[in-house]
Amino acid sequence: MKHFFIKFFLCLLTISGFGQQTKDPAAELLSPIKKPRPSGNNLSSGYSAPKKIAVRSSWSLDANLSFLYWMPMEDNLEPGVILNTTQATSTKGKVIDFDFEYKPGLKVGIGFDMTYDNWKACSEYTRLHSHMQINPSIPFGEHISPIILSPQITSTNNYDSVVERWNLTLDFLDLFLSRSYFNGKHLTFSYGFGLRGAWIYQSLINQFGSIGNSVRGVSTLNGIVDSTLKSDSWALGPRVTLNGNWMICNGIRVYGNSGIDLLFSRYKLSRKEFSTMSNFTYTLKELGLNTLKTHLDLEVGLGWGTHFWNSKWHIDLSAGYGFQAFFDQNMFRTFYDANSFTGQTPNGNLYVQGLTVTAQLDF
Repeated sequence: MKHFFIKFFLCLLTISGFGQQTKDPAAELLSPIKKPRPSGNNLSSGYSAPKKIAVRSSWSLDANLSFLYWMPMEDNLEPGVILNTTQATSTKGKVIDFDFEYKPGLKVGIGFDMTYDNWKACSEYTRLHSHMQINPSIPFGEHISPIILSPQITSTNNYDSVVERWNLTLDFLDLFLSRSYFNGKHLTFSYGFGLRGAWIYQSLINQFGSIGNSVRGVSTLNGIVDSTLKSDSWALGPRVTLNGNWMICNGIRVYGNSGIDLLFSRYKLSRKEFSTMSNFTYTLKELGLNTLKTHLDLEVGLGWGTHFWNSKWHIDLSAGYGFQAFFDQNMFRTFYDANSFTGQTPNGNLYVQGLTVTAQLDF
């Protein structure tokens, strides 16, 4: 019995000593008292681990070039309505829709990895200049009733032809800070904030004509009316972004990008119309119109990246389709009725959708 108690006592000492030497790491991490605070390189498990492309280079730079194939679209660019007046009991009308097209553009950017908390300083320039034109054919017995013209330039609404040209230039310069971090083993997020400068120019040129014979079954003689509407603006304001990447395998990823900005915008607006029939010119100018405009963009796509040259360089290729909305960007004045002289603004939104193909080099 004596030897039994001695053995039992020795077992208790062994278990006690073992218990003092081992600790539960999970319990220590969950403890609010023992959990260390982030200080320098001593970061707790709650710190979002930065996502960074590591290359064997001291430059800490990246450069990207994007080919854009975007389609700009805008509300309320219809020049007029085609009317059928050959039937005495009714009048049939069809709105002349503007046919929008994809146009090429480019985007260039550069980024610098900073040592402060793994933030990154970036700049991007986006350029899209487009020109589109429509020239609809008018069937026999039908004529055009203009929508875009001011009531002061014409007293009748019968024209045989119309040619409309829309010119649009978009130039953006973005300066911002961003930080990428892991939100799991295969999911990363990147948020950023900064400034956007925007220069948006639009012009809408119309020419309505009437030959005034009976070939089309319309007995009118209105001559030619030339109309030119212009909207020139610059804008500046804050911009925030949130991007996500889901790593699949072998450098392949699915990504989604989003951004929103609110810009102080200053406009110069003008309208000039001339009728050869009445030899009358209508001119309207509005200089220094100040307002706030909102812009929203979303993009989803697929990317792939890999190291090369002994890991001194890293290349990333991606392709995505995006959608953008420039709210209340159509500032061409519309008219209430036949007695209106100045009209109202704004007159609709500007939209952009299309393909973006990007190549990025880290070095």
